[in-house]
Amino acid sequence: MMFIEFMSRPCPLCRCKDSQLVLTDTNRCEGLPISSNVVECIMCGMHYVNPVPTEASLSQLYRSSFVDPVAIIPINVRPVSKNHPTIKPLRKIAHFINGHLRGHPHDWPDEEGQGRSILDFGCHDGAKLALWYKRGWRVAGIDLNQQAIEVARQRFIDGQFRCGDLLNLDINDRFDFIRSDNVLEHLLDPMAYLQVLVKLLNPGGQIRIFVPNGAALSVRLLGRYSAVFWMPFHLNLFTTHTLKILLNKVGLKNITCSTYAPVGSWTWTQRQLFLQPGFNRHIPSHLDRLLRLISILNYPGEIMAQWAGYGEELVVTGQKSN
Repeated sequence: MMFIEFMSRPCPLCRCKDSQLVLTDTNRCEGLPISSNVVECIMCGMHYVNPVPTEASLSQLYRSSFVDPVAIIPINVRPVSKNHPTIKPLRKIAHFINGHLRGHPHDWPDEEGQGRSILDFGCHDGAKLALWYKRGWRVAGIDLNQQAIEVARQRFIDGQFRCGDLLNLDINDRFDFIRSDNVLEHLLDPMAYLQVLVKLLNPGGQIRIFVPNGAALSVRLLGRYSAVFWMPFHLNLFTTHTLKILLNKVGLKNITCSTYAPVGSWTWTQRQLFLQPGFNRHIPSHLDRLLRLISILNYPGEIMAQWAGYGEELVVTGQKSN
């Protein structure tokens, strides 16, 4: 097992150094022998992991085969066509019903691009950008994974994809829309990254951010077993209140925030509750297969939690001033 070095940090939202312990837990998903503390800032109420692995240790963990393994990349990746795909009737009906009940916040903006630009911060292999590319958006992405970026470049021959740390990249382009899908919770200094992203927006441009909901129903009922807690990788546990504070601090306006319950989100919490640590690194047990098989039974509860404002994910949108 690699050596992981930890360091203390102030609140990532208000920089206050005083906090109180919320809970201590171990890494459950991969079964790594690492324990972490979640603390609450006494000044602004932000929940965050402290101490945290150093930047070098986090990089080492993410590169390892233990955490977020990279799938085998095909040699040839078919470029994405701008022709709208034909959706099978049953899938189209299910998509419509699910959208009516939960919405499709991950598909926003749901309009034709007409040559406008969209940047995906943490784009991985670019697969999520296919939707906007087919609608006529100019697509771009940033990710730390060189292998994934090469795949994205093959998917979109006229896309703009960069590999590296956003804080160290020299980007002259400006974008009409930026999305960040479950990235900010992994960053040691989320405000620094968000400040750079705002600078990359055109005047009047919008940014949409997705993060785990630190006040989700699973957190309230099951505490440390909630999938919102992924030790020590979910470093920042935002709530609606603290996420709005963050967007206000970087100068965004017209801020809206809601919760969302991705299909199957409760299943991850049930796996952390009922399975032994390391469940995501091993061949699925009979119990694991059963939990996945009956995950559809969670559907009504996930929807009601979202309607009540306790969904597993936060969705926040802000706009840059003209």
